[in-house]
Amino acid sequence: MIPSLPRPAWLRTATGVYLVAFMAFLFLPLIIVAVFSFNDAPYPAPPWRGFTLDWFLGNSSTGRTGLFADSELLGSIWTSCTVAIWVTLLSVLLGTSNAFLIERGRFPGKQFLSLLMLAPLGPGFPWWCSVNSPTLRPLPP
Repeated sequence: MIPSLPRPAWLRTATGVYLVAFMAFLFLPLIIVAVFSFNDAPYPAPPWRGFTLDWFLGNSSTGRTGLFADSELLGSIWTSCTVAIWVTLLSVLLGTSNAFLIERGRFPGKQFLSLLMLAPLGPGFPWWCSVNSPTLRPLPP
């Protein structure tokens, strides 16, 4: 949308309503899970039974192993963070260098490289990767 162009009031209102609904759709589930992670129930779900930190610190009387007491879970969180940092760094470096190359360079195959860089953004690519994953194929007898 171009801010200098006049828009009718109903369109501005509809855009605002859409934005609020979209943000609620994204963030309400996260907020609900975060709130119920402090629930003193056998599992973090309704009804609310009081505030507790047992899901994080642990409590031997209730048999709960807290997040910070579970070394395997902490190790997996550390592995996920490490992978996320490396993927972010490599994506920024590769994306920035390819953006400069595609924008400023003239070479054969420029259109193909541009298409190749945009292919993961389409809905078909993640589906194709999941269908062709070797972990989802049945093992031969």
